[in-house]
Formats: sequence, C-alpha cells, structure tokens
Amino acid sequence: MSKKNNLFKKKQYDINHKNINFNPEQKVLIKFDFNEKDKSKKLANKYRGPFTIIEKISDVNYKVELTLKRKKTIDTIHVQRIKPFCEIEV
Repeated sequence: MSKKNNLFKKKQYDINHKNINFNPEQKVLIKFDFNEKDKSKKLANKYRGPFTIIEKISDVNYKVELTLKRKKTIDTIHVQRIKPFCEIEV
C-alpha cells in the first residue's frame, strides 16, 4: 500500500510543480532570514536585492553575487530562496 500511496503523492506533486530557470546576469531577489532585534518580523521585507546571478550550478542551485554590508561575495543559493526582480519604470 505504501508504493501505491507514494505514486499518488508523486503524481500530485508533478501536477503542480514548475521548473524555475534563471539566466546568468539576470537580476533576482533573495529571501533572507529575519534576525534584527527590537524590530517587527511581521512588517520586515522578506526579500533583499537586486543581486546578479553568475552561473547555474545545478537545476536547483545558482551562484549569485551578493553585496551585503558593502562587501561583495559570491554564494550558492537554492532556487526556493530566489525570486525574479522586476524593475518598475516611472
């Protein structure tokens, strides 16, 4: 019965799953954990950015150039933490 259940769950997952792909040099927002004292987590921004994608490492990991606290670093970020950045022109 567990194989039948697993197949059902896989089928349901595959129905709603969307592969997300980003291109090198694309601007993205990255989700960071909130860890500032004396500030409301509820009203804080969940995403920071924009940051630039450098390369695709695998289907779920990307190398991203981050600028945090005025220092540039390159870090590997999972696709679940990445959201495309949309510029708004006024």
